[in-house]
Order: sequence, then structure tokens, then C-alpha cells
Amino acid sequence: MLKFKPIYRIAAKQSFKEGLLTQDEYDKVLETLRWPVRTHKETKTPIRVLDAIQTFVYLELEKENKAINWDAILQWLKENWLTILKLIISLLVILDPPPKER
Repeated sequence: MLKFKPIYRIAAKQSFKEGLLTQDEYDKVLETLRWPVRTHKETKTPIRVLDAIQTFVYLELEKENKAINWDAILQWLKENWLTILKLIISLLVILDPPPKER
């Protein structure tokens, strides 16, 4: 399986430079890289946020009958930041904040 983290970082950086992400959105995306493991507020189980995003992206690519490769992932990420940000925000609602925000 391809390494998702580097392509996610590249897509975020390119999208920010191209104006597809605001500074706040870019910061939220990078937060998932800085603190990829969070604790579920109720169950106290560790949740890997980036793994959840990767699974979501791969499932969406499969639904669209697209091959999972670097170019497809990069393009899909850049075209779907709004959807990804909704996923990130929904996960962050049920997860404890990163150490810097405690």
C-alpha cells in the first residue's frame, strides 16, 4: 500500500499555495499530521485520525472506480478538501484535543 502521509502533506501544501485551502483550513489539515493519534472522549481509546482519513479517501476512490496511485490520490485530495475537512471536524468533536490545546 502506498504511503499516505507524504502525499497528504504534498496535497495540502499545493492546495494552500493554489488557494484551495484557507490558512485556517490548512492549519486544521496539518494538525492531523502533527497529532495523528487522539483519544476518544468517551471510550478513551486511541484513534488514528490520519488512518481514518486515508480509509475514507481510498473508499471514495474505489467508489469512483479510480486506481489507487499517487496521481489519483493527490488529485482527489485537492478536489475534495471540503469533504475531508468535514470528516476531520466530525472526528475532532469526539476526540480529545492535542497536547498543545489542553
